[in-house]
Amino acid sequence: MDTQKVAEFISITGSDDAAAQFYLEAAGGDVQGAISSFFDNDGAVPAATPASQPQPASQEPVIPRQTEARAQAGGSAPTAAPA
Repeated sequence: MDTQKVAEFISITGSDDAAAQFYLEAAGGDVQGAISSFFDNDGAVPAATPASQPQPASQEPVIPRQTEARAQAGGSAPTAAPA
């Protein structure tokens, strides 16, 4: 991002570099648009977008399926041998 635009944004808003980068990028480099957006949102900067956060693994158990070839060959789940 253009350092002059970042400096201008920071001097007007009193924000930090991260906020300046965020709002300027969101406004396509338009300083006035970025400043308006900053004040419209009370200077809030999202911590991270959902796409960048790791998704939790499913808690549902995974049950293996019998493949069609194994089913046709008469394969089944192993059984315990008689003692």
